[in-house]
Amino acid sequence: MKKNTIAGIICLILVSGFLVHHYSDRLLAQAPTQAPPPSLYDRLGGSYAIAAVVDDFIERLLIDPVITANKNVTSAMGRITKPGLKFHITEMVCEACDGPQKYTGRSMKDSHAHLGISEAEWLAMEKDFLNALKKFSVPEKEQNELVAIVRSTKADIVVAVKKETTTKAKVEESQEKAPEPAVIVAPPEIPGLPPDEPAAAPGK
Repeated sequence: MKKNTIAGIICLILVSGFLVHHYSDRLLAQAPTQAPPPSLYDRLGGSYAIAAVVDDFIERLLIDPVITANKNVTSAMGRITKPGLKFHITEMVCEACDGPQKYTGRSMKDSHAHLGISEAEWLAMEKDFLNALKKFSVPEKEQNELVAIVRSTKADIVVAVKKETTTKAKVEESQEKAPEPAVIVAPPEIPGLPPDEPAAAPGK
């Protein structure tokens, strides 16, 4: 009787352990896990929505008088196509927003090195970009994130403007470079010859 009791207790312990292990695994599997926050790419609506904004932005950019006044830009546009440009910009924005796409174009520094983009042209570009975002009713939070991404490329795109030398500095520089005044040396006196007499005044 005693042996049967002990065996029953052992059996009960084993069964209890199995049940606890089995159902705890199931409960853990069914427990809700905290989903990661959606990426900027997802919040913008994915590649199609981003491509629509880029399409509008490039169209605005290429008719902006501030941008087209730069002959380097208009010349460069003659060597590429608008669809190709829009494709690369869409790739770049998607990747920067944590999308699955990978940018396959040249770096911002290499592609803009010969264009001589000024601060005024950069500000005009930002204005065109913001107008495109507003047209598609992109929320302010996402607008700010996109603008921050765009501004992170500014150092590779805008040419540093050299400050004009002030007038004072230019005068000082010209004085430094001015030749020394010529020194007139009197000819040596020759023994036996009278010294030069001063020229007579007119009328005498």
